[in-house]
Amino acid sequence: MAFDAEREITSLWRAFHGTQDDGRRFFYLWRQTALQLLGDEADPMEVALKAWENIGIDTAKSYFPRTNLSKPNWLQAIASNFVATWMMRGAKIRMEKGANDNEILLIWDRCPFPTTAKQYGASMEEDVQGCDKGLQTTVEQLALFTNKKLKIETLKAIPRGEGACGRLWGRGMKESDMRRLNRLKCTMCGGYSSTICVEIRPDSAIRVQDGRPVVTEALCEDCK
Repeated sequence: MAFDAEREITSLWRAFHGTQDDGRRFFYLWRQTALQLLGDEADPMEVALKAWENIGIDTAKSYFPRTNLSKPNWLQAIASNFVATWMMRGAKIRMEKGANDNEILLIWDRCPFPTTAKQYGASMEEDVQGCDKGLQTTVEQLALFTNKKLKIETLKAIPRGEGACGRLWGRGMKESDMRRLNRLKCTMCGGYSSTICVEIRPDSAIRVQDGRPVVTEALCEDCK
């Protein structure tokens, strides 16, 4: 039988997604078991944050061998590690360059964790804070390892109905990047890379010129 590359890749891709799904189910089944053992007095948020703290510590340990401060792009290399980690967890994530070499924007276009959280009775706020705890803990560990002042700041979150997760990673935030990233805080339409708000808020985005509509703003008034 002839080797069918497309069929083999499809099979591996499905198996990979199945493993990702199983990993998320395992996490929330563990959470469910912990809450049952702890009884009625258990605080789901406390349990989740502790779990994500441990995940963050373990994640940082995997980054240490790949962090080389002698290279000028070491911040970008760590950002690539974040991207790879969350791709392995099933998210669609990318990074954009900030205003300078010390700032990188991480954008989760899609993430399966909120859906799995709902399936197992976890709140969306628990999902946001848990993810943040994991990331913050990883960054804290990296800061200790590198002896650098590092931070990651959440600007927008899918579980809060904001269309995407946006986080700024690096050694500081400049005013120019704040202006550039204000659009990530908009909750009107969920758009950040296309002019969705032109359709949602035409009174702010369109004017009439020579009898025809002209787009004057790519962002609605809440984004300014």
